[in-house]
Amino acid sequence: MNQLFDTLCIKKQSFHQMLQRKEKHLSQMEQTLFLANKIRIDHPCMSVRTIYFKIQPQGIGRDKFETYCYECGYRVKKHKNFRTTTDS
Repeated sequence: MNQLFDTLCIKKQSFHQMLQRKEKHLSQMEQTLFLANKIRIDHPCMSVRTIYFKIQPQGIGRDKFETYCYECGYRVKKHKNFRTTTDS
């Protein structure tokens, strides 16, 4: 591993700090997704943006929260209106 770090000009400490930051970020996203799931159970048609403003998670931006929720399948499905009007 030391040769790999030397070749990439990366220090071991910075690599492990990056891993810790990623783990912390993923755990924070999972916690907010858990809260979003609780809200979605009570309000199935609430948009992801409204859920974001209700939770107001620290350290996560609105767009990142929305894309993460969309990846996890929290998109609201639109119901198509099948009524047609005709000119008689």
